[in-house]
Amino acid sequence: MKDVIRYLRVLLFALPLLVSGAEPASYEYWITGNSADAQPARTRAGLFLTGGVVDVLPAWKWFVSCAGGGDVVVLRASGGDGYQGFVSEKIGGADSVETIRFNDASAARDPRVLEIIAHADGIFLPVGTRKSTCHGGKGRPSARPSTPISGPVSRSVAPVWVSR
Repeated sequence: MKDVIRYLRVLLFALPLLVSGAEPASYEYWITGNSADAQPARTRAGLFLTGGVVDVLPAWKWFVSCAGGGDVVVLRASGGDGYQGFVSEKIGGADSVETIRFNDASAARDPRVLEIIAHADGIFLPVGTRKSTCHGGKGRPSARPSTPISGPVSRSVAPVWVSR
C-alpha cells in the first residue's frame, strides 16, 4: 500500500509537467520598450542608495541618466514585473526596462540571462531581492551569494544597490 501511495504522489507531482511537456523555467522575463540593444553614446557610473516605501523620482531620473537612457535591467529573486511601468511611464527616458526573476540557480548560467545582463546600461536590485539574496532567498539557491552571476559585461553599467 505504501508503494501505491508513493507512486500516486510522484504521479500527482509530475502530472503538470507531463501535460505541459515542459520543465519549469529557471527564470521569468519581462520587457517594456525596445527589445533591440540600446547603445547610448555615454553612460556613467553611479551608486543609487534608496529604501523604504517611497521611490524618489529625482533620484530615479538621475539613475536613468547615468544609464544613458539605455536598457535598465531589474534583477530579482522574488516578485514580478512591478518596475516595468514605473520606470517606463513615471520616470521615462529609458530605451527599455527588462526584469529577470531568478527561480533557481541554473538561471545564473543561462546564456540568454548573461546576454541581457551584458547589454544592460543600468542594473537595479529591488529591496526584496537584496533581502532574499542576503538571507538565502527562502531556499532559492539562485539567491545565495555563493551562486554569482558571471559573464562579461561589455560596457560601463550604472550600478544600483538598494538598501533599507
